[in-house]
Amino acid sequence: MNLIEVPERGLRFNMPSKLGECNSREYAAMCHLFFKYQCDEITYEELKYLAVYGLLNLKPSENSEHQESMESNIYQIATLVEGFFNHLPENKIELKQDFQHNPIPKIPVANGFLTGPQDYLKDVNFGQYVIALNIFSTFNADPEAQLLYDLAAVFYKRKGIAFDENKIEKNSKTLKQTDFGYIYGFYIFFASFQYFITSAVVTWEGKEADLSILFKSTGDAFISELPGLGMKSTAFMLAETNILGNLKDVNHTNIWEVLFLMYDIRKNDLDEKKKAELNKKKSGYGNG
Repeated sequence: MNLIEVPERGLRFNMPSKLGECNSREYAAMCHLFFKYQCDEITYEELKYLAVYGLLNLKPSENSEHQESMESNIYQIATLVEGFFNHLPENKIELKQDFQHNPIPKIPVANGFLTGPQDYLKDVNFGQYVIALNIFSTFNADPEAQLLYDLAAVFYKRKGIAFDENKIEKNSKTLKQTDFGYIYGFYIFFASFQYFITSAVVTWEGKEADLSILFKSTGDAFISELPGLGMKSTAFMLAETNILGNLKDVNHTNIWEVLFLMYDIRKNDLDEKKKAELNKKKSGYGNG
């Protein structure tokens, strides 16, 4: 957090120094501004200036003298907003996504709010995740705002209501009653989660499990010329083994249970390949 002081007006503010420190309102404000920047609706300098208003929940002063003094301070404070971004070549920026907690557990709508997933998607089932991942990947290939509403609608629902694929369209319409920053903000959170699980090392019974092995191919792996179905294919594979039951059972299993099972299957597969290689070498030495 950055402590902001305006001595002449006796004001003190705490301003987040990065996205992960934002509360829901601040997070939505920053995400909305970043979306506008990506769409070339505002410049980077305008983003930083407007971010100060959003992060500190400020309103323009009706007194012209106060507003002039206020703007001078805002331009100085705006330099702190740079900490929210990674600076890339060719004057490009990207939001730092160094967090996995859900910054927007609730999204306000016209009639109350919709409740979202827990941190690390701990309360999400595998089928829910598969549907969301398909929407997420489709948006990345062909960005359409409607897909962002649909992505959020997979996870946000009335409190106490279980996930129902048939309610996604209804929830998507309800979510159009909120600030778009919440919608784009959830997309960023989901992207952050995706990045996390491709490199996550989790501890279980005192031992570290590297989930990255689920997303890496071995050098001699067969590469099909036909497109695969990604995680949906995994659901089919698990249903065929009947380890978790039929396809419906797999889809209703918690995402983390499935990820751990996938890790165990992948680990055993890699171990067997390693054993085969060692046996082949031993056999070769014996023939020599």
